[in-house]
Amino acid sequence: MFKEFLKRKWIDEVPGIEIVNAAEVERDRVMSFEEETLLLNNCVEVETIEKVRNGKRYKTTIEAKRAHLKPLIITLVDTAMRLNEVLTLTWENIDIEKRTISVPFYNSKTERSRKTPITKRVMKELSQLASETELVFKSGNPSRAFRTACKRAGINDLNIHDLRHTAITRMIRAGIPHTEVMKISGHTTMKTFMRYLNLLDETIQENANQLDDFVHRNQLK
Repeated sequence: MFKEFLKRKWIDEVPGIEIVNAAEVERDRVMSFEEETLLLNNCVEVETIEKVRNGKRYKTTIEAKRAHLKPLIITLVDTAMRLNEVLTLTWENIDIEKRTISVPFYNSKTERSRKTPITKRVMKELSQLASETELVFKSGNPSRAFRTACKRAGINDLNIHDLRHTAITRMIRAGIPHTEVMKISGHTTMKTFMRYLNLLDETIQENANQLDDFVHRNQLK
């Protein structure tokens, strides 16, 4: 910005500014399968809540209006797409026959087009959505409804952007090569992608078991 100001002769010199690089805390929250089940169970249109009136407890049914979250969550956690990429997804981006979703460059953060696979459960959810409009998901910003669903499910410290991290972590644990996961997720540099290679406790235990097996097979008898 200052270089542009200097070029336009709006300033005589670039001011000396000391920039302190604070240690940025990057999220590594991954949703467990148990949490996913609880979350999806709370993506409902109506729900029963407990109220107190005149000292007496009673149950009543209210509109929850969160059923639209279920296909969105499943798509996010199975495709590793960014939230904005999913919300701008159109039906012409979906190839049912080849089971792929095309992310056009103009909707991608990196401005590069790519393709991501469609799992069976994503296929099931998409087939149940109405296709009268151009956009696949028409719910607008789902963050508030997502927070409410998490609260109802008793899930702490999980936001909707963590689902992308969850998707990438699951792909890696499923044995998909890192290079292929990078193409699916749209990462262009290994440095950025490495943020997602955090080790879960169960992953570390699996690594220990694999090392035990390797040592056992190769020990001198």
